[in-house]
Amino acid sequence: MTIKKSILLALNNVYPLLLPEQSLYIDANCLLEEPATMSELREELTRLEASRQIVGLRSSDGSLKWRITDNGRAELFCELY
Repeated sequence: MTIKKSILLALNNVYPLLLPEQSLYIDANCLLEEPATMSELREELTRLEASRQIVGLRSSDGSLKWRITDNGRAELFCELY
């Protein structure tokens, strides 16, 4: 499984809720055969946000939280089926 797919799956599992970045890192890595580093995860998050498949929001305490968008759910559905 790719990092992209693991991120989309992890976010889809909690949709429509926001997932803190640290929790997303743990959840996405549980789906991967080889664990990804935090920098690899952040690179993919940047790509997914640029393609509007996910959205990141900074909370009042400064932490980042992520949510899958409708575009991301459609992409995930296409990859799964």
